[in-house]
Amino acid sequence: MVFSIGLSILKTREDAEDLVQDLFAHKVPALLQERPDLTREELGRVLAVSARNLCIDRYRRRRRFPESELDPEAHAAGTGTDTEGDETGNPEFLMRDLRPAYREVLTMKYLWQLTWEEVAIRLGLSQAGARKRADLARKEILSKHGPGKGDA
Repeated sequence: MVFSIGLSILKTREDAEDLVQDLFAHKVPALLQERPDLTREELGRVLAVSARNLCIDRYRRRRRFPESELDPEAHAAGTGTDTEGDETGNPEFLMRDLRPAYREVLTMKYLWQLTWEEVAIRLGLSQAGARKRADLARKEILSKHGPGKGDA
């Protein structure tokens, strides 16, 4: 679950693996020591929220300090998020420019196939809030990619 959250927000396997490593190496031991009575469901919720928050922090940091500014060799080598060809039918292509909050609600609902109640619990929102966020995400996708080109 943590890896999927990381991959959906950070977009690279390496970044998602780093997220899992950081979360389980640092946060989980401290959390279990602090609250040894956590149930499995509570631990899952805490991990989901922690993963989301770490991803958003990394995403924001990356937007402020793009890799090309920090590593001129990476820029010269052409590494980046550019995609080739027309991928408007690909959900990852459609969601790549969405805010992390929008991407995660769509990922949980439509890729993981969670119920609205489960999505809301994991995001710390009401069901109506989760549905509203998904609706705003769909509208943003349509505004960027045109009607009929990739409804989410």
